[in-house]
Amino acid sequence: MRRIRVNPVGTLALALLPTVILLVALELGLRAYDVLTGRILSEDLVTAWYASSTEGHPFLEYTSRRNFHGTLAFHEPGRVFEVRTNSHGFRTREFYPKLPGGFRVVVMGDSWISGYNANQQETVAAVLERLLRERVREEIEVFSLSGPSYSTVRYAVLARLYLDVLQPDLVIVAPDQSDFEEDVAYIRHYVTDESGAPLVLKRARELAEHVRSQRRVLIDETGQLRVEERPSWLLRLRMGSSLFNDAFELAGRLGGWVERARAPRGGPVRPEEIRRPELPGEDVQALVRTLPRRLLHDLIPYSLTVARERYQPTFRALRYVKRECDRRGIALSLSSYPYPWMVSVGEAVAFQRAQFGAIYDLRQHRVHPQLMAEFARALGVPHLDAYPVFEREGDGKYGSHDSHFNAAGHARYARFLFESLEPDVRRLACRQAGCKPAAGAGAPRPRAG
Repeated sequence: MRRIRVNPVGTLALALLPTVILLVALELGLRAYDVLTGRILSEDLVTAWYASSTEGHPFLEYTSRRNFHGTLAFHEPGRVFEVRTNSHGFRTREFYPKLPGGFRVVVMGDSWISGYNANQQETVAAVLERLLRERVREEIEVFSLSGPSYSTVRYAVLARLYLDVLQPDLVIVAPDQSDFEEDVAYIRHYVTDESGAPLVLKRARELAEHVRSQRRVLIDETGQLRVEERPSWLLRLRMGSSLFNDAFELAGRLGGWVERARAPRGGPVRPEEIRRPELPGEDVQALVRTLPRRLLHDLIPYSLTVARERYQPTFRALRYVKRECDRRGIALSLSSYPYPWMVSVGEAVAFQRAQFGAIYDLRQHRVHPQLMAEFARALGVPHLDAYPVFEREGDGKYGSHDSHFNAAGHARYARFLFESLEPDVRRLACRQAGCKPAAGAGAPRPRAG
């Protein structure tokens, strides 16, 4: 009797064939469903793709992804926000030559100004533009030159790159509390001029080479290039397969439910949760030792005397912006605004519990606006201090799981800027058009601080 030889590889392939056919059929069916419903990519996938696809830049290091339009999750659970970026990677209107008779305002800032936790038309710049157009002049445009984790050093670079392109009539620079410490680190990455202002990144040539190679490049704290594939293989796989992405999403939802069940929640603040650090004296280390590392990033943990000396990179960057504005006849204002724990113990509660393990009450800590007021006086420009406004009206102006302004906070800060700047905008716009100012149009603006 002849023995039949069985090929184990062929047998295994034959056994797996129905499974492969089923997976292919599922993939085709899910992909067809995604196409028909318009859901090619899930919201969290778009967010991950956007976040991993920053554009390298030899002067700014990076910008957001260019020409993007979609919805992003940011940090508030269960919510997505419309985001649109222009061809330069900024969340603002497209750049084009200034039209005759036009009036332009530029606002510089970080993620607070670019609009985390807000839809495109809810950001500070968008609301400010609507107010100015409705109440002053239709031809006014407001541009937002801002990006996540930008700081004053980069605002100086923005001034160098874009003042001639946009030809603004008014510039508002709005550093938040995290900018100052970031400036101390970022300035080391730049070649500077004789005044200490940043010119170009020291690693600009290498950065430009990696931009052409389709890799994501950032400069770490030591000034070294950190190169990552853009996007990651996992992200590429999710983008290429509806079946894989749906499975990944399901696993993420299951994990998210568990994480949310364990995560600190919002709700009433318990007295035992509240921490009230003493105001920083000259012994700055005493305060630093009592605060969580994450909070130190979003706070100036020094006395005014120490901060004044430590944050000279910020002052030199602001001085550069002032010099460039003066050369072009552009009006300049500086502005400060508070983080939630600077004005309320009931805002961003879930965020504080998750990040700090307690609720911090820093309502007496005012080094940030005091330092900004000193810098403004030294430069001879107005300081628009929004702290008093949010001290009175801070409740309900911040996210719960995200410490940035919510839509109401963006709107209130924009309205504060409008009320502070309206007389000057009317006067400057009228002077530009060659008209006679209306009564009261030249009245001095509020100059808090």
